[in-house]
Amino acid sequence: MLDNITDESVKLFRRTPAGDEEFIHYDLHRMPDGKLLIAFNDYWGIQTVHSFVAKCGDKEEYVSAIPFERVTQYLNPALDYNNRGIFYFMNSKPIYEDADSWRCDNTFYGPERYLTAGTEPYYSGWKAEDVLIYEPIINISGVSNLVYAHVKDDESAKDYFINGDPFPQSAATLSEMFRLITEWAILAEVPFNGTDPIVLDAKKFINEIGFNSIFVSDQTNMQVAQYLMGNTNARRRPDDVVATNEYLLNFVKQKMAHMSLANLLSCYPEYGDIDSAIQFDVGSADQEFAETLGHMRIENTFTLDNYQDVLGLIPDNYGNGFNVYTLKWGVLKRKKDLALALAAQ
Repeated sequence: MLDNITDESVKLFRRTPAGDEEFIHYDLHRMPDGKLLIAFNDYWGIQTVHSFVAKCGDKEEYVSAIPFERVTQYLNPALDYNNRGIFYFMNSKPIYEDADSWRCDNTFYGPERYLTAGTEPYYSGWKAEDVLIYEPIINISGVSNLVYAHVKDDESAKDYFINGDPFPQSAATLSEMFRLITEWAILAEVPFNGTDPIVLDAKKFINEIGFNSIFVSDQTNMQVAQYLMGNTNARRRPDDVVATNEYLLNFVKQKMAHMSLANLLSCYPEYGDIDSAIQFDVGSADQEFAETLGHMRIENTFTLDNYQDVLGLIPDNYGNGFNVYTLKWGVLKRKKDLALALAAQ
């Protein structure tokens, strides 16, 4: 949903290191209050693209392509971060610059931790196969990335990132993460006038998503503020952190894409009754699952509610089918479950 641009002449672009590339595979829908809803034709065909830029005249607006249903289970974890991932605020850099080389992620921006001069990434020994979970939450190409990640045997690394990093940029919860980002962003203002990349990027990040610091006003001061107040133990996570509040969770939910139309509309109570959207979500999720089983020639005696029972039956010619459909069907089931939860309210 676009928050600021209402002119139907708006166009979408994928921001790349080489410039903005127009994207046309979507439809626009006018909502009752005049807002514009962007409906992507096929998410799985663009899943490697995490965001777009909507342009209309001299206006630009961030547009997420990351479905809420893909990450909802990670957004509100317990304060204890043992045996799970954490949030990282990272920069956004071109993945490669050698025009004579080829990579499948050519023309993409990618995340990298902010580093002080002369330092190496703490996690440089990690390999792709060590990654248990890596999910972008809000990625603004060319600016910065907010991601959730969990890596094998990462307990000591997480402890370092949260309690010992001289350049704090990780947090156990969304509330702590956004509070830390706002603290970095404040350093771009008078009287600090900071120019470090993390300071300028944090400022631009919160401006581009329209973040209001009131969403984390209940959170305690994080490491940057603790340092400025003279705390000699400022690197450590404060003892008095609080859980993420509903206002922040709803803000993030609004800023994301949605598989569930009902879940999206629930962000805007002024639109009224969403019963038809709930019915559509449930029916379309079940139908998509059944059609996929048909394409795989698996006898359709299974339902989306027990999709895990089908994973071992996926034909070999579907490549990495187990992992692919664990993700796809998991997202599809969360779409259905979110709609049913709304129906039960």
